[in-house]
Amino acid sequence: MPEEDFQALLQFFKVLADENRLKILGLLANREQSVEELAALLQLRAPTVSHHLAKLKELDLVGMRPEGNTHIYWLNSEALRNTSKGLLSSEKMASLVDDVEGDAWERKVLRDFFEGTRLK
Repeated sequence: MPEEDFQALLQFFKVLADENRLKILGLLANREQSVEELAALLQLRAPTVSHHLAKLKELDLVGMRPEGNTHIYWLNSEALRNTSKGLLSSEKMASLVDDVEGDAWERKVLRDFFEGTRLK
């Protein structure tokens, strides 16, 4: 896997490894909501929710539009689908271990049971 794709996959999992961010995505999957609404539903402070939304926005997983003095957020399901297809395909996941030596297990067994040419 190219380093750029690996870093994108790593960033994707880091962003989604937070319980509150996953809950935010779930809430936004149901309907658009403001920071204040999300904060009330999750029992978090608005600045904390804004921080989580910024992380999700970095990956384009949420979109935002101004509505007066409020920002309304929604789930960008197209970006989620594209990320899933692009980074989480079987081929991409298999390529994560391209640099892992295939005979490591065999070497470990030989090392554990033999001293030179003698069986332990």
